[in-house]
Amino acid sequence: MSDNDLIHETVEKLTSLHGQDIDVSTLPNIHRNVLLVNLADYLIGNGGFQFMFERPIPGDPQFQLTANAHNDIGASKGFVAFQKSLKGTLGIRPTSIIARPFNRFRTAYTLFNAAFLGRDTADTLYWDSAEETRSALANYIRKNNDSLDTR
Repeated sequence: MSDNDLIHETVEKLTSLHGQDIDVSTLPNIHRNVLLVNLADYLIGNGGFQFMFERPIPGDPQFQLTANAHNDIGASKGFVAFQKSLKGTLGIRPTSIIARPFNRFRTAYTLFNAAFLGRDTADTLYWDSAEETRSALANYIRKNNDSLDTR
């Protein structure tokens, strides 16, 4: 079974078990890690950190559990990208009320920095680590298969 098929099948099982809008802080760690990394990979991959920050995760309003889930599964580059993103600009976390109106400019800022200045941003770091993240998630699922058995 391919990594993508394994991830998809596992996420489907966990979503059937726990539901769509569950408070992730109440889930067992292994279940939470799989669901949060998969969700973050999808959201960031389709619109960067800004896209994710616009969609609060019940039980993880500051996205710290999501960042830690990347570390727990062994997706170190994804974790570094999260740390960079959560550090924010001028010390203002992107999840704070003050920063929210400015978050819509994050994607333009990312593209400008990457295309014209050659700088890595949290978004480009995460996008570059996407393959590593998915591989780490699949390996984490294989390693914790007994704890993820939802039959």
